[in-house]
Amino acid sequence: MRRIGLTIILIVGVVLAPLAAQAQPTKVYKVGTLSLGFRDPAQPDWWSPFIEALRELNYVEGRNLLLKRGVAAGRPELLSGLADELARAEVDVIVTTSVRETRAAMRATSTISIVMTLVADPVSQGLVKSLARPGGNVTGLTNLVPGLTQKYVELLREMLPSARRFGVITSSLSLSPENRRELETAANTLGLTLSFISVPDPPKFDAALVRATKDGITGIIAPADPVTFLHRSELARLLLKHAFLQSSGPGNMWKRVG
Repeated sequence: MRRIGLTIILIVGVVLAPLAAQAQPTKVYKVGTLSLGFRDPAQPDWWSPFIEALRELNYVEGRNLLLKRGVAAGRPELLSGLADELARAEVDVIVTTSVRETRAAMRATSTISIVMTLVADPVSQGLVKSLARPGGNVTGLTNLVPGLTQKYVELLREMLPSARRFGVITSSLSLSPENRRELETAANTLGLTLSFISVPDPPKFDAALVRATKDGITGIIAPADPVTFLHRSELARLLLKHAFLQSSGPGNMWKRVG
């Protein structure tokens, strides 16, 4: 989380730098944040590292920084209105969390810079033209690393050498076409059947795991996305309930026991 916060700050700093060069010392910079707002109350605030890093660069709330937060409280239908509010407030930059938030910001403005914190594949999602030359007013981070996703299948198979079927728990926004192909290719190479289990929201976790158990799935991969990551405590509790134990490797791989 800290590393993501610092990287995003570097990008936001590039956006604000030309303004700082022309501004008077008393200039107040307006930064808008836009998030769906899924968050486990027991977990730290997603934006804390971001605000901390801003402070280290001498952007301090109450002095030369005004933070305007748009939080949809888990209701995607509110994102467009919140993005419009940030655009009307004429913030200097809008920092978004993922795909839906970035799309809402893009609909609201074509002139204010938008920095996305983490999108699996911004090109296939239509957010940027290419990773090298994003174009438009959107930039930011992606976790799209060719060859990485297939390792989840390979590592889980090492833990469960007799397994025949794995499940991938995912919301509609967590996997890029490329990452899905990597998972399927790795499963085919190892002679495994791979099932993609849709969990659009946390209340669907339990039913999805009941179905996975009935279908004979012995290993679970849960890619980090706005649903599985931000509600990971609840997902982990239910995985344990259904006799899936966390692997000793990456935290998003689970194996069934018993």
